[in-house]
Amino acid sequence: MDEEEGDDAPPPPYLVWRRGQLTDGICKTDEPDGVPSWRDLDEGKPLRATWPDSVTSTMSARFPRDTGLADALYNTYIVVSARVKSFLEEAGVPDVELLPLAICDHAGAIASRDYFIVHPTSIVECLDDEASEAERSKDGTVRGVAQLVLRDEALPSSHPVFRLARWPSRIIIRRDLAEAMEAAGLTGLGFLEPESYDGLI
Repeated sequence: MDEEEGDDAPPPPYLVWRRGQLTDGICKTDEPDGVPSWRDLDEGKPLRATWPDSVTSTMSARFPRDTGLADALYNTYIVVSARVKSFLEEAGVPDVELLPLAICDHAGAIASRDYFIVHPTSIVECLDDEASEAERSKDGTVRGVAQLVLRDEALPSSHPVFRLARWPSRIIIRRDLAEAMEAAGLTGLGFLEPESYDGLI
């Protein structure tokens, strides 16, 4: 995960979970094909019961030499391997659907069926608007922040992975869980320190 030097204050207990890493040799994948509802996927509505087995994501033609597979792949969404799925299930992380996704190579052939979109369905109202310097639309939707600051007292102890209310495309993960995933040797994961996050990735 990306860390910056700061004062002696302890780091916040959460990180932003982002969409993998741009690593040479590891494939970057296009937006999934065959998604039944983009809006529900973006907003965290439950989808597993109606999710088809035919959803695919193809290795990006922009990176024709990158064909390797990691435990997390760069994509519009958080795409992870069966190893990450097993880790989250064994850790007992609640309210996170893992939606099956097949990865296709540049020619369109199936490279792996052992990938999943991480789809949290828990949405939490915990953004500190003032400290984050948040910009909101008239309907209350968050448009961006100068830095991401959450209200510690509003963080759910029972849900280490969740979405932000009024900004559900942003997924938060508890720091200790993220560190445990990295310590387990899971590769390609993208976690970002909240003070470095401006909402652009």
